[in-house]
Parts: sequence; structure tokens; C-alpha cells
Amino acid sequence: MERTNRSPSNSPEAAERFRRSLYESPDHQPGQHELNEGENTQSWLTAAQEGFRRFERSYRDGDVHWKRFLTQTTLGKELQAVFLGVKPLMTIYRHEIHDEQMVDMILRNAKDDLSVLDLRPMGYGLRIFSEKNVDKVLKAHPYYFPTYDSASSISSYLSELGRQPVTQQPEHLDIQRGLLHGFPLQASEAFPKYQEARNTLFDLIEAFPENSEKKHFLQKYFDTRNYNDVNAFRDTNQKEMREILNTHLPSMPEDAKQHILNLRYIHAPGILYVSDRPTSPENQTLIQRVRNIFQFSGMNDFLQTIGILF
Repeated sequence: MERTNRSPSNSPEAAERFRRSLYESPDHQPGQHELNEGENTQSWLTAAQEGFRRFERSYRDGDVHWKRFLTQTTLGKELQAVFLGVKPLMTIYRHEIHDEQMVDMILRNAKDDLSVLDLRPMGYGLRIFSEKNVDKVLKAHPYYFPTYDSASSISSYLSELGRQPVTQQPEHLDIQRGLLHGFPLQASEAFPKYQEARNTLFDLIEAFPENSEKKHFLQKYFDTRNYNDVNAFRDTNQKEMREILNTHLPSMPEDAKQHILNLRYIHAPGILYVSDRPTSPENQTLIQRVRNIFQFSGMNDFLQTIGILF
């Protein structure tokens, strides 16, 4: 059954409910940077509702395979986030592309504000993005995108990520990717900064004997199959991780050790990333905003109507 009556409206009341929920979350920690968040509530809500209407139209016009992709897959949940403006861009990696029919389906249904960049000839996958929202990110972060010219083709610009002059320093590539995927600035910057430390810790897995407790411990630390389980494991095993770091990696700088000890998965509908400041206002505000966007845009109601649990 397809939903035809959308809620909520573009009313001031809906915007006020949206604004309040940003600040009344029990886990919320207010910060000075959130003043702009409150001021921009109406624009976030309006953009999300417009994006939901495009999503609903795409769902209605698509065949059964497209409907299933949009509403019953992890990639579809990410694409919902792109429609709503939560993510300017999403990537479908080569190993996630099952066949040419899947690519054809995506290309056929990418309309309105959606564009698709096929980077398989370069050894990558597909990038699905909103030109308008990518443009906002590129303009908002001139330090990491110094050569961007709004008059140039966004598809051409994105296809050059990782190469000069678009990526002027190798360590900026992961930061650029993080920002384009909708991740906060601090999390995007910290991830590549401590990549070597994480790699060094990961290499320890091979150094320990098979079936040893420490080997098993590190395998669980790096297990990415269930982010909630991994977060809980890291929360309850701080002492054990500190002992491994101090005993086996004594020369690792303390800030890198703290990064490893604090690193957690951050999750909201359609978005997943890691941060070493999981309870920071930046992360908490983003999580709450994404949840609100899915709720007040009409997306959650629509998914419930067609029998999808979220």
C-alpha cells in the first residue's frame, strides 16, 4: 500500500517541534555552535520535506526491484538519507555491486536532484549524490576543497578526488570523503590522523598466538559486524585495552592511545561513522537532527505505512 497523505506540514508548529526535539533529548549536551542549528531549523525541515517528496515520487514510479532496494536494504537506507539531505553523497563500493542490472536500475531511477558517478573504470564503485548538497559542503570547507569552483562540473570534480589539485595533500583524502558523506568535521579529521595507530594495533592480532586471549580480545575490538556490540565491548573493556596498549605498544603517543580507547561507532538512520568523542555536542546534535529529519519529513510514517520497521 502506498502512502498518499503526507505529514507533517510546513507549518511553524512542525518546525518548533523539530527545534525542541534537538534540545530536549535526554542525552543532549548543548553547545555554543548549536545556535545556528536552531536558527536553521525551518530550512532543514523544509529541505527534508522536499527531499521526502522526491523519494516518495521515486518509490511510486519505480518497479518492484527499485521499491525493495529503496526500503529493504542498507544501501536503500543510505539513499533515503541522501534524498533527505542527511548525506550529500553515498558510495556503493565495487563489492556491493551484484551485477549490471543493479547499476542499470540505479542509473535509470536517479532523477531530479540525484546524480550518479560511475567510477568502476577507475577501480572504484558508484557515487550517488545531490549536486546542491555537495556544492554546500565544498563551499563550507574551502581549506579542504581549495580548488573548487562552483561554475565547474561537480561530477568532474568528484571524479578527481585523491588526485592533484583536488586533493592537495594525501592525508586530506579521508577528510574530504568524510565531509562529503555527511560526517562531522572533528570525526573526519581524527580518522586519518590516527590511522597509523589503529593499523599498528590491528597488526598486533597476528603477533599473538592462535587462540590466545589477547588475540581473541583484539579480534572482538575490530569486529565490525554489529556496531552496538562493538561499542558495548569497548565500553566494558577499557582497562584491558589500556593494558595491551601500555604493555605491547609502549612507544605509542598518549593521544593516539586515547583515540583508540575512546573510539566508538556513531549511528543514526542512513549514516554510520566512528568518532573518538562520541558524546560531544557535535555528534549528539547530528544524531538528533538526523532522527528528527526522518521523523518530521514524513519518511518514518511512510515506511510504517508500507510495513517497514526502522
